[in-house]
Amino acid sequence: DYGDALLACGTSETIVGGTSVTYKLTSTATTATIWFYTGPAADLTTQPNWKLYKMRGCIGNVKYVVGGNGEPAMWEFEFQGTYVTPVDVSDPGDPTLLEVVPEPILAAGLSWTKNGGSTHAPRFKSMMFDFGNNVVARKDLNQTSGIVAFIMEDRTPNVTMQIEEELASASANWWDTVEDNDFGVLEIGPISGGAGNIHAISFSRASLKSVSMTDADGVISLDTEWTPAINVASLSTAAATISFT
Repeated sequence: DYGDALLACGTSETIVGGTSVTYKLTSTATTATIWFYTGPAADLTTQPNWKLYKMRGCIGNVKYVVGGNGEPAMWEFEFQGTYVTPVDVSDPGDPTLLEVVPEPILAAGLSWTKNGGSTHAPRFKSMMFDFGNNVVARKDLNQTSGIVAFIMEDRTPNVTMQIEEELASASANWWDTVEDNDFGVLEIGPISGGAGNIHAISFSRASLKSVSMTDADGVISLDTEWTPAINVASLSTAAATISFT
């Protein structure tokens, strides 16, 4: 239901009917039109008595946010688009709302597999995946708005997580991981609410960029920042793959 929004944030879409939908980060975005209605007007004798607001050529950025324990993950979208003058319209009727109940983030299956090494499942409290899209305006003074379109000029994807500190003898010493500039596969999911309500995210080549110590409810924890990148061994492998099944 939010596939068009993800496409407008620079992804490709692969649909396998009745089975899965997969999104991969790409270098271009498919623009979208975004609109909403307000109404009815206080004076019900006035017709039409609703108002339509619209933006065209929208391109945006999105963050995948995992917050508190047992809460569902959230998409946070932010778009820019060219202005369209609002107009009065007739009653648009009742909308069709998404009725799928989002699955809480429990048994999340978070893991990191070091390149050439073992797989480790850190204890984590929160996570955010930011597409890192830099959206800029193509300016044109021939246009009444001064803007002809928006483009995705660059992207710097970023993952932040708060994880629990572990003994130095653990299979993943996060301080050494930063110092050694290690990389590997970072994955979360599949998070399952049953068929049609399952999602997972995979980063094929994630490097741990920074680590800092913090206190979370009396537990020594680490604020970590990761950089997902295209897998140089296979340039067709995206920096991030999001799957729904």
